[in-house]
Amino acid sequence: MKPHIYIICIGILGYLFSGALVSKYYHDTIKDLGAQSTPEASINFSKDHRNPKIRALYIKKNELFNGMRQFCPRSHEGKTVFRLTIPFIMKLFNFTILKLYYIQIILGFLICILLSYISFDITRNYFSTALFTVGAACTYFVQASFKDGYIWGDTFAYFFILTSICFRKKPMLLILSLIALFFCDERGILVIPVIWVCIKILDGKIKDATTWQNLLSFKDNSIYLYIAVTISICLRLFISFRYGLYLPENGQVGLLSVAFPHWRDLQRGLFSGLESFWGIIFLTIVQCVMDKKFIFGIGLFAITCALSLTACMVQDITRSITYLLPFCFISLWYFKDKIPTLKKILIIVCSINLFYPSTIIILGYPDWVSDPYLFGIILKGVGHLSRILQTCSFR
Repeated sequence: MKPHIYIICIGILGYLFSGALVSKYYHDTIKDLGAQSTPEASINFSKDHRNPKIRALYIKKNELFNGMRQFCPRSHEGKTVFRLTIPFIMKLFNFTILKLYYIQIILGFLICILLSYISFDITRNYFSTALFTVGAACTYFVQASFKDGYIWGDTFAYFFILTSICFRKKPMLLILSLIALFFCDERGILVIPVIWVCIKILDGKIKDATTWQNLLSFKDNSIYLYIAVTISICLRLFISFRYGLYLPENGQVGLLSVAFPHWRDLQRGLFSGLESFWGIIFLTIVQCVMDKKFIFGIGLFAITCALSLTACMVQDITRSITYLLPFCFISLWYFKDKIPTLKKILIIVCSINLFYPSTIIILGYPDWVSDPYLFGIILKGVGHLSRILQTCSFR
């Protein structure tokens, strides 16, 4: 089988796994958004207080540079001041919230394809690619495309992260992807160092963990990353001064105000984003120490801690920590010459994710728990079989 056909098949398999047990959320969301996507709702949603999240999205669509000061500074809506990518897409194509949800579902499928493509590009191993893709499909990284009925932007951000890595040799697409990511969600900005390392790895500038000095080189495609970040910062400053936009001061977040009051839920929150992919990150750091690649290992540990602490500064910790999933590409690269070991690790990762009940944790709110994949599939199969047998018995 040709690699590109296999990659597409694995992407489809991962997407089917992700959508199998969230179909109930899909149908409920379609029904709910359909009622809020009429022309009257699109025009007059700024006066509709039923759903502040969707109301804020329509306000940004109708007035792109609105300061969102009509919302509580600590609310999600009050922090969408510079999140312009999704409102711009809605405005450009005149999308309703329902049409945007359909686009989000399509992006979820493309995310599975891109995960499969990048993992195969690194490992050149079909089985490892399949395990990684299916394991990732069990996490919020892919599930967000179904579950995010309020279009918070996570799926779009995850998509732009992956396209930034895939289009690293196409300067315009790389720059556009990074700018879109920059204005999609502030959390996406924190993943730029991970994108930077992945570009270096896939371009062959870092042959092994001892050539980490090449991270600082400008003689490859990463130069376009610096250009994109510079353009994005300049655009944000221009918009801020030109239209008087700023993030509310009392809407800022931090460890003292968010994490410490809910410290008992932190460990579950951190695990819920990556689930067992934490294991492959931890094992990579341990392997670096065993291989005496101390500087590289310390670097990975420092980046992991920094991004994890940042995720703990907000209440929606599952959404935030999931941005770390592309960090696992570095782990795949580190173990690419140890394929038997990598396969064993990915089998364990995939198995745990299949049995783990997917959970979305927002600190201070009840957990949103889905059934474990395999249990749910078995229960659904038994349910369908029982209905078939009942139908046959009546006949």
